Amino acid sequence: MSRVVLRDLPSLPGELGWATDQGEVRVSEPAAGVVLFVEKGYLGAAFVEKLIGVYERSVEGGGRPHVFIDGGFLTGYEPPLRADLTTWLRKNRGRLGSVHVLVRSRIVKMAIAVSNLTLGGMMHTYNERGPFQIALNQAVARTQAGAPRLLFPPSRGSSA
Repeated sequence: MSRVVLRDLPSLPGELGWATDQGEVRVSEPAAGVVLFVEKGYLGAAFVEKLIGVYERSVEGGGRPHVFIDGGFLTGYEPPLRADLTTWLRKNRGRLGSVHVLVRSRIVKMAIAVSNLTLGGMMHTYNERGPFQIALNQAVARTQAGAPRLLFPPSRGSSA
């Protein structure tokens, strides 16, 4: 059995990303308090630590981030990934503003539905990109000017 190697992806400023030979995740913060995960392919358990690390960073300062997961090109994932993320969400549900998930794969939809049941329906799920994008755009538009970034604070000496 071969070992799965998780590698950092080249990224733009304000973006994180990791990949294996089967899948990838990119994370950005399009507005303060709005965290966007873009997930593609098949995600293995190797991603758990990185993803939970992003969730932890997003709630560190007491903010209640709005999480958007674009899984439009996600084909599947290993059960430990779903189980560990669901456990984290259950324990931290009060620390999140909302969780929105776009999924198209039938297998992923079923897994998300099971997770959402165990979470008491806290996730807003979407089958089509349009409504998901509208929800994301609305969350970005509600961001207050000058609100602090959760994941990517401006570097010292930055004029932005």
